[in-house]
Amino acid sequence: MDIEAIRRKVDARRAIEDIFIREDFFEISPMIFQDYDDYIRLNDGLSSREVIKIIDASGDVKVLRPDITSVIGESMINMESKESIKKFYYSSSVFRNDEKRGAIEIAQIGGEILYDNDMDTVCSIVDMVVEMNSKYNGDFILEVGNAKFLDELLKSLKCDEKKKILGYLRNKNFDDLRKYSDEKGLNDIMIVLDMVMKNQGGIEAVEKLESLKIGDSFNKYIQELKILFTYLKDKDIDKYVHFDLSMVASLDYYTGIIFSGYYYGQLGEVVSGGKYSIGEYDAIGFTMYMDKIYKSIEGSD
Repeated sequence: MDIEAIRRKVDARRAIEDIFIREDFFEISPMIFQDYDDYIRLNDGLSSREVIKIIDASGDVKVLRPDITSVIGESMINMESKESIKKFYYSSSVFRNDEKRGAIEIAQIGGEILYDNDMDTVCSIVDMVVEMNSKYNGDFILEVGNAKFLDELLKSLKCDEKKKILGYLRNKNFDDLRKYSDEKGLNDIMIVLDMVMKNQGGIEAVEKLESLKIGDSFNKYIQELKILFTYLKDKDIDKYVHFDLSMVASLDYYTGIIFSGYYYGQLGEVVSGGKYSIGEYDAIGFTMYMDKIYKSIEGSD
């Protein structure tokens, strides 16, 4: 790698960190190791095969940090209670087992906010995500949904196959989902799911789901997206957002609005995040996958 390429990567990382500093975020250093049982309890979305496990001198099983958000929660709460700090950012790495490449390190930069479950904070986080990512590739799109929508929808439909269906939707495996629903006689449920999957894109598509009339909580989720859309439109950045209530979070600790960002023509997420809970606290945050950012920068030359 030449010096100029290295300099571009350093400049990109610093530019992102400068935005966090501008918005009064405090830098935090996440722990490298986490108790295996604690991690699995919080993260059903990751296969245990993806986690790098070690046994320490006392015989306890630890994991080499596969996710940052789940390991910084306690530190965030302690700093909030002692010093009233509510905004945090990190520049670090996670470690995973990949089927083809074995143990891999994934460079990340992310931010987290402890907040009062208000939409102003949600809007400001999404604004930051769009600002940080669209500057490196104008063909950036941020998919926005709600982690609770499908979970509660399937409960309301008295669906006993919820975990299997969510797995298909998480992987966007729609053909196998339809085959599975045919085998299990879930045609009535698939009619509703088809409506959710088809009505995505602009806010007008999501508004059509209000006709489902399946409960106040569902209307609340839709109203939150409408508030977010109004904010983004006023900032003239609504073109970057695609609303999709068929989204399923990749990790199971999310409890509200979730999002995933992509660059056109590039596989995989460049950013992901959403709302979650830490004990009695509500929080929202995101992670940027720097290898994807770097790849986009190099491709722009």
